[in-house]
Amino acid sequence: MHALAFLYFLVHEVFRQEIYCNKMASSPSTSARIDELEDLDDIEDETITERLIGLTEMFPESFRNFVCATTDLGINGTKKLYSFGGSALWIVSTSFTVLALPLIFEVERAQAEEAEKQQQRQILLGPGVATNPGLGMPLR
Repeated sequence: MHALAFLYFLVHEVFRQEIYCNKMASSPSTSARIDELEDLDDIEDETITERLIGLTEMFPESFRNFVCATTDLGINGTKKLYSFGGSALWIVSTSFTVLALPLIFEVERAQAEEAEKQQQRQILLGPGVATNPGLGMPLR
């Protein structure tokens, strides 16, 4: 119903501006313009409630029911989509934490051990042996 209220307000304001522009263009003198501006000020502003009541009388019942049903469907669909998105995010994040993180930590630990072994070989046997372990062995 908010969109309809905004549409009604927009049409009302455009109509009011059109009346103002037409009156300003047709009036020859400044005093006549001032009088017509005062006439526009005499128009009572409607409250939101009066505008909504006017909207209910302006559109047929079937159209109002359609707009209400469509709005409700959109709101409920958005709520369900948000709830599903939160649940899916929770499932994915906890599954990743339980299944993938231990594997990542184990691979990192194995790589650190291998790097440490290569560093020890390099210190003991020299820089060429660390990359080619079979070259540094003495011949018998």
